[in-house]
Amino acid sequence: MDGEKTKEIESRMRAFKSDGFGSSAHEPVGNSNPQRRVHLHSTEVMVSVTDKNDNTPQFLRPNRTDHMVVVDPSTPMGAIIYTVTCLDPDTGLNGKISYEIMESNDDGLFSIQNHNGNIHLDRNLPEDVVNKAKLLSEKQIGSDERSRLSRDNLQDAYPSYNLKLRACDNGAPQSQCSEFPNLKIQVRVLTGDSLYLNEAKGLRGEHFWGRRSWHENVIITVSVVSFFVVLLFIGIFVFSRCRVHYSLRKRAALRQGE
Repeated sequence: MDGEKTKEIESRMRAFKSDGFGSSAHEPVGNSNPQRRVHLHSTEVMVSVTDKNDNTPQFLRPNRTDHMVVVDPSTPMGAIIYTVTCLDPDTGLNGKISYEIMESNDDGLFSIQNHNGNIHLDRNLPEDVVNKAKLLSEKQIGSDERSRLSRDNLQDAYPSYNLKLRACDNGAPQSQCSEFPNLKIQVRVLTGDSLYLNEAKGLRGEHFWGRRSWHENVIITVSVVSFFVVLLFIGIFVFSRCRVHYSLRKRAALRQGE
């Protein structure tokens, strides 16, 4: 029985006590024997089941088919580029997960927040990495050369970093841990088309950070325009009310003058 499945058990307990005439509460009483008195008491008992730390954290993001993050060279220092997500069915501290980067080839470029799995860009990307990413971008690489690159070579051509992650619960007496060996962070100049590279080129499992896509820009533009339209209507309404109020005051002043 484990606390993650059964939190509480409710049961009823009964206690019997005889006055001492005979040894059994169910012994028949003859006419010549005094009547036996049996005392009965019952109570409800609630038993809380303690959770056992018997589950290891399971990586939801990243996973086997979704383990690449694409970062634009213009991404600012301090940005959250990815969020690692794990699931532990245990409850309480047994299910509370802490994250860390075990190994990487990024020279301290990225860090992960222990309590929520957010991966940050701790400083600006190196200049040589930025230049290489721009050189290989869609706008600067020729279509003929691009067509000669296979799908695998296309991914390998861009600057990349690999992070080995670990997630541990806070259970007792011993924590349970899981590892993810190869979260890949790739630096690539993003354009409107490159947001759909994962579908067009079969590069599945990519997450993009940096420039906004065209539909995000449309949403932002519509929101800003709507905001100013609402402000315009509010201004017109307030102006109309002020004019009416001014006219009424002017008429009242004329009547008093007469």
